[in-house]
Amino acid sequence: MAADTSTRIVWEKILRQAICIRVHSFKVIFLVVIIIVIAWTISQTRCLTFDINARTGQGNSIQGANANAALQETDAPIHTDTRVILLTYMRSGSTFTSELFQTHPDVFFMFEPLHTTWYYQPKVIPYLHNYKRIYFDDMEKFITDVKIDTLTKILQCQFKNLDILTLIQEHWHHSKTTKAYKLCTMDQRGVAGIEKCISILTNACSKAKVNFIKTINLTIHEAEHFIAKDPHLKLIYLVRDPRAILSSQMRYGEFVPNRLNSYSEMFCRTMLSDIQGYAKLKKIHPKQVIFVRYEEIAHKPIPLTETLYDFVGLSLTQNVTKHIYNITNGGNDVDCALCISKSNSTKAAEIWRMQTTHDFVQIVDSNCKHVYQYIGYLPILNASTLTDMNIPVRTSPFHDLVL
Repeated sequence: MAADTSTRIVWEKILRQAICIRVHSFKVIFLVVIIIVIAWTISQTRCLTFDINARTGQGNSIQGANANAALQETDAPIHTDTRVILLTYMRSGSTFTSELFQTHPDVFFMFEPLHTTWYYQPKVIPYLHNYKRIYFDDMEKFITDVKIDTLTKILQCQFKNLDILTLIQEHWHHSKTTKAYKLCTMDQRGVAGIEKCISILTNACSKAKVNFIKTINLTIHEAEHFIAKDPHLKLIYLVRDPRAILSSQMRYGEFVPNRLNSYSEMFCRTMLSDIQGYAKLKKIHPKQVIFVRYEEIAHKPIPLTETLYDFVGLSLTQNVTKHIYNITNGGNDVDCALCISKSNSTKAAEIWRMQTTHDFVQIVDSNCKHVYQYIGYLPILNASTLTDMNIPVRTSPFHDLVL
């Protein structure tokens, strides 16, 4: 009996020790978890490299232990004589219009730099030198700030300061001044390759007189940021008949036909907001903004190019004039919607009237007629008017846009 009692006492001591060890282990594990969470939070805070509030104009700030080293490795701003943003919409003739500029030897041309940010809307945006920008709560503001930050860096030739997603996107291939960089990164892979090739962009940009960006992913409201801050920045607002834009977008799969009503309503609401914003900018900064319709460029390419060149401070050379003639009168068939060069640019701008139906036009007219009165387009009342090229569907734009 005494032996049993002694054994029980021994086992109780062992059990108490085991419980104490387990409790202590839980405490240790809990403490380790807390330490890991704190360490991760600190690391992420340090990764917020470019925590920019573009709206308040506070500029770039780099946070973290290696901030000074990061600043030493970034590009200093390089200011060309003029910086230009061509703001427009998908399938509005912007690629054709851009070709009028990128053929000039004094232009550094960037094609759709916001595509990756706008299309994928990533929540974590990595930069060179192991820094990141991280989304927390307001996605719309996050993307807007990233877009403004990206365009600011390109306009200042600060390519080392761009995010990696922008630096690896496909659209570098679509510009004569950036294609060499894209080919270089295809040969020199990874981040190390980007760092080796990026000087190609900096050198080309620094030698140009005009730094030109074409984008379909910016609103007039967002562009106002650049106009207000930079007196040497010019904004070209390019529009086209909404029926032509929507017909082409649907043809190439941007939306399905049964969504035409809701999509056209949304599109023209956005367009109206841009038009109203542009009219406001025109009153405040009349020498920095210009409104142009694609159909007018297609109809009179050389006179309109000369007008646009004068606006951004370029001279129309003989070689550029010859190139414009070749791409507007001696190129591909007018039905080649993805081609820059056209056998007849005037017909190419109007070919949509032969490719769509009056039912399509009626839906768009009902949702967009309030836009027509500002930018100078007319409703199409019947099917015969739609296909009769002798009947114009354009009129003069609202005077506040062109004064």
